[in-house]
Amino acid sequence: MFALVDCNNFYVSCERVFCPKLEGRPVVVLSNNDGCIVARSNEAKDLGIKMGVPFFQVEKLLKNENVAVFSSNYSLYGDLSARIMNILSEYCNEMEIYSIDEAFLEFPNWTGKELYEIGLEIKADILKQTGIPVSIGFGKTKTLCKVANYLAKKEQKNAIKNKTKSIYGGVLVFGDRNIDNFLKMIPISDVWGVGRQYCKKFLSYGIKTAYDLKNCNLEWVKKQTNLLGRGIVLELRGEKFFNLETAPSPKKSIVSSKSFGSPVVAISEMKQAISTHASKIAEKLRKQNSVAGHLSVFIMTNRFSNNPPGISYFKTISIQIPATNYTPDLIKSACQLIDKIWPKNNEKNSKINDFKYKKCGVQVFGIIPENSNQITMDLFAPKDLSKKIKQKERLMDKFDFINSRFGKYSVKIGATINNGKWAMKSNQRSKRYTTQWSEILNV
Repeated sequence: MFALVDCNNFYVSCERVFCPKLEGRPVVVLSNNDGCIVARSNEAKDLGIKMGVPFFQVEKLLKNENVAVFSSNYSLYGDLSARIMNILSEYCNEMEIYSIDEAFLEFPNWTGKELYEIGLEIKADILKQTGIPVSIGFGKTKTLCKVANYLAKKEQKNAIKNKTKSIYGGVLVFGDRNIDNFLKMIPISDVWGVGRQYCKKFLSYGIKTAYDLKNCNLEWVKKQTNLLGRGIVLELRGEKFFNLETAPSPKKSIVSSKSFGSPVVAISEMKQAISTHASKIAEKLRKQNSVAGHLSVFIMTNRFSNNPPGISYFKTISIQIPATNYTPDLIKSACQLIDKIWPKNNEKNSKINDFKYKKCGVQVFGIIPENSNQITMDLFAPKDLSKKIKQKERLMDKFDFINSRFGKYSVKIGATINNGKWAMKSNQRSKRYTTQWSEILNV
């Protein structure tokens, strides 16, 4: 049997852990640069506030309804997530961390009663140790336990809203009987793996619920979608198609990009931002023991504002580089690309000198294992190249160790030091209570 442990309104719950007076009050969390709403408490959902709506469109409503508004606090969310995953690892050896607030577990040969009891124990333990409420669904497949989790969470939410006792207590176990009755309650749009386009297609054929999808012809579903669509149907029928991924596959490409808190106009500021993204990518490459052989950067203005009327700029460029995960090399290559795509002064058209850039980013691809025999060596490379590569590896090992031991960005490359002009907006961020000594909770 599989289990899905899912944190309830995770970002909001993290904010409430250190500010209990927020319980019962509507709360929302904003995306990068305080742009859109990415998390809502149940109370905020009841006000009709939609996921992804731009903050400025509902700012007046939020103020009138006394909604607490927070900027994203990824340091806090990431640390509490790690603590939750650590607790789960004590209950089960087979675990797949699916996202920052979700994890799949596998319990072979357990009975329904045993699973329900262990589910209640896990739920209580996480709440006690972290203050985060969770819902847990059990099923024969990952898709079925997703459905069970969805229903457990929804039932508990309704019980809290109506001030009645929860039937499942936030834990639901799918046995062999009466699953169809549950599947009839799940809209096709809420079935795990059914995206927006496939949802439209299924609805056009009269497939409105998970139960309808379960009873579709397998070959027809495969023809309309793909092999994964066929797998979803099998899983709804109780046949395992998706295995537990205890070790995530290395990424084939890595992207780091963000919008600026304030427009960037100087190439020096742009290089600083690009260097920061390149540094983050290098760290991710080393974490998965990989190197990248291709590098791409882009810069863009905001086509809706900040520029002379009718003027906007978007440029991207890619090059092949010696396969590496060495931070200074990636930064150097990325900054060289910025020099190539940065618009030159033009007396005939002075408007291009006034560009105000909204966003930039770095991407690497051609990713291979660090010690792979696929790495092509330069025929004209100096004789001591292998020695220099070893020195770079040792330097980055120390670099990563210090940041792991003493906190992220304890040491950093000089080119990435942020002067504050282009930093991401987070005007309403709460304190990083668990990761910054200067922001620890005062009692």
